[in-house]
Amino acid sequence: MSRGAAANNQLGRVNDRFQLLFRVFDRADQELPGCHGHVHHGLGHRGEAQAVGGFFQNELPYDAPNQAAWQHDGVLGWAGYKIADSVTTHELWGGGSYVYNNVDPTIHATRGFEVPVTPGVKLHSLLTVNLGAGTLDHVINDTGAPVSTDAVGVPSYVPSFP
Repeated sequence: MSRGAAANNQLGRVNDRFQLLFRVFDRADQELPGCHGHVHHGLGHRGEAQAVGGFFQNELPYDAPNQAAWQHDGVLGWAGYKIADSVTTHELWGGGSYVYNNVDPTIHATRGFEVPVTPGVKLHSLLTVNLGAGTLDHVINDTGAPVSTDAVGVPSYVPSFP
């Protein structure tokens, strides 16, 4: 698969369920548009998700050129993991989203995880971490403390959401 800037999110359909594949800097890292998703494991490197027996993790793109290029609809950056607003059931157990915007270290991402607030969408054991450049303002939606270069490597945790 191409990792070029023009590529869109890729989703594989498996028995009416969706599996994560990859993304680039101008979209959400992982966006799941269907219901009934469960993510129990995955390892992402710069947006590539793979099942390796841990939890979902990703690094937001290093190469966003500037804040003007990395925002949408009044939101700074793109979430590393996004569940479509139309989804009514989804569950994630264990997730980490990491920021290292070395091309422009002043860049912010509003959140690492973005989900609709509905009783059937549940996320557990989430964290965000700054790896040395950039800022993540929240862990999930508008919940969770920011991570920035003020405390590199120190995670911000959200035990469960909602």
